[in-house]
Amino acid sequence: MKSLHEAAKRGDLDAVAALLKDNPHLLTSLDDAGWTALHAAAFKGHKQVVEFLLAKKADINILADNGRTPLHYASAEGHKEVVQMLLADKATVNAKEQNGDTPLDLAERNGHRDVTALLQAAKAVEDDVASAVAKERAMRTAELAIHAADTTTCPKCGVTEKTTKQSRGSGGLEMILWLIPILFVFVRYIDRPETYTRDSRPVLIRYYFWMAL
Repeated sequence: MKSLHEAAKRGDLDAVAALLKDNPHLLTSLDDAGWTALHAAAFKGHKQVVEFLLAKKADINILADNGRTPLHYASAEGHKEVVQMLLADKATVNAKEQNGDTPLDLAERNGHRDVTALLQAAKAVEDDVASAVAKERAMRTAELAIHAADTTTCPKCGVTEKTTKQSRGSGGLEMILWLIPILFVFVRYIDRPETYTRDSRPVLIRYYFWMAL
């Protein structure tokens, strides 16, 4: 294990490849600081070794004992090409170490402007994605609540087939209930026109007030 980490720190790609060929499990082995070989290669900025380890499916967001990912170390040391490679392989740009620092915080603090610009752009994208995911989840929750309440209006997917049938049935009944007093008034007016205003208006008011409740 120690020789693998040392080879990664040296940037000795041949040694790293030979060690992993004979012992693939070493890819996830940790040293005394909780580093993997990917941490070591990223810290030293050895692009070829990082590329090789990523191709071997090394965990790109694995945490060292201090909570730092390989991206933290590459950013802190200003290794632009390694940072680009890690970001391209979906490293988490907003990951926080134990002290709460992100890779962007470390790059800014150490004055690595080109790395800072890369991380700021990546952070904007990641924030947009996170916002979109949160919005989608909120919308889905609203949909489920609406359908659970048998409401006929859905803010995203519209009226489902089941809800449509229910709303059509209830809508027809509602229409009949609203027409009943109108028919009553019409018949009343035909039979006794002189009593329409005096007798029918209170009936209509009471009926529609009850319908509105």
